[in-house]
Amino acid sequence: MERQKTTRVRCVRAFLAPLLLGGCCALAAAPSMSNLNPPTRPSSRTGSVVVAGVGADGGEQEVLFGGNALLNTNAQTWTYSPNNWSQRAPPTAPGARAWGVMTWDASQRRAILFGGSTDLNGPLLQDTWAFDPLTDSWVQLTNMGAVPPARFLSAMVYVPHLQQHLLFGGGTATSSNAEATALDNGLWTLSV
Repeated sequence: MERQKTTRVRCVRAFLAPLLLGGCCALAAAPSMSNLNPPTRPSSRTGSVVVAGVGADGGEQEVLFGGNALLNTNAQTWTYSPNNWSQRAPPTAPGARAWGVMTWDASQRRAILFGGSTDLNGPLLQDTWAFDPLTDSWVQLTNMGAVPPARFLSAMVYVPHLQQHLLFGGGTATSSNAEATALDNGLWTLSV
């Protein structure tokens, strides 16, 4: 009985020692932010969409698309690698927009873009596009069956175990100052 007690005490000490001494389970560092300020970068804007994921070459991929800068909506595609933004020039690209949604499709290693608004007061969009950073190409996805109504300011996430994108809500009508005047609470699945 005494031997079992001694063994338990040793096990507890072995478990607690790294915790108390700052070993493998040490407390995480305090959160921090810093301005990277790379020399080349996208212009100031609102409503752009950005995603990050692992590309087909195994490297990290960050993709930024569109946005609105002082009443000027654009169709720019940018990628980011450590301390370096690069504006891309794909031969085909989605039309100018802001306030769409974009996710990273981990199974096909590409960015998926849906909807948005062409200007502060619309029109709203309901098209779906895929961007492959490795080939620098956008492809519009068509023949997708039922498509959600045009919208902006919605939310979309990629669910790996389903290999689907879930699109929720958003504004389906807008005023002249980019305020949603009609909202939707639909949940849509997108398989590409």
